[in-house]
Amino acid sequence: MKVVFYHPNGQKYFDYLNQLPVNMEFRSYPYFRRFLGYHRGDTKTIPKRFSNKFPRAADVAIFGLAPFDMNVFLIPVQKALFGSMIVYHTSYPDHTRGRLFTWFAAVFRLIINKYVDCIVCTPPILVDKLKLVYPDVHIEGIDHNIPNLVQKQSLKEVYDVGFIGEKSYKKGIDRFLNLARRYPDRRFVVIGSGIILEELPKNVTDLGYLSRSETISYMENIRFVVLPSRKVTGWEELYSMVIVEAIKSGCYVFASNHIGPKFLFERHSNKMSLISDEDCSWQNLNLDFNEMPINSRDDFSHYSAENLNKKWLSIFNSNISRS
Repeated sequence: MKVVFYHPNGQKYFDYLNQLPVNMEFRSYPYFRRFLGYHRGDTKTIPKRFSNKFPRAADVAIFGLAPFDMNVFLIPVQKALFGSMIVYHTSYPDHTRGRLFTWFAAVFRLIINKYVDCIVCTPPILVDKLKLVYPDVHIEGIDHNIPNLVQKQSLKEVYDVGFIGEKSYKKGIDRFLNLARRYPDRRFVVIGSGIILEELPKNVTDLGYLSRSETISYMENIRFVVLPSRKVTGWEELYSMVIVEAIKSGCYVFASNHIGPKFLFERHSNKMSLISDEDCSWQNLNLDFNEMPINSRDDFSHYSAENLNKKWLSIFNSNISRS
């Protein structure tokens, strides 16, 4: 079986699919400017660019698309040229309106309903919501892969509270810094990309962007992880892999009550708390540093490559047999 996964970051998030007994190929989208080669450092001829960017023959074609992405028009092309089974993967909860053109949003939904054989969504909690928009398509929910953590490393740095993620308004970096000011005798740490424009409190250390393995090593020395995200137009916290990695590392997690954290809370309620997405709720958050940490006995098999690959293979086989 040949499977092609069209996704801008497919190799990063779905590398575990290479363990499947199929011929797996990850490809980025042939955006029109890339198709023509108008980007720095490309010395290939136009025919070469054409052959590299054109859709590939495959038994199964997976399209990872944000809602209302122009690349949706590649789906009927893939179907017409190669007769592929089409799987649409999404992590977005809102498929009801377009940001620019309402008519294009309708066309996007029409293509998904007409040409897609199966929708796979992450997190699984999105299934019922997507069924309202795509009633003619079979929908399956699937988790992200959280690989086994690296062995615990002995680090001198021990922190009381950590912020892990993009240092931005929507991720709530300002809420985290305000929390740090309320506990000046405790050590706070920030790990992630971006720039903090305001002056850091003296008890906050900004480590900047770290690799995944380095971040996990620091998690093992952080008592609380705080994810004070706020909803903005078109975005809320979805499937936060940081939450699962933090819990597996022994941290207790506080997160805003968005769709992704709500789903994970159902599985890990003994190791996390949901906070209302309001500035006042985060300002009044009380951290009990005297409470003994809880040893997590949670089931993390949902996130294993073995179980996820079984589900993907089942999706491929069941839908091919129906088509």
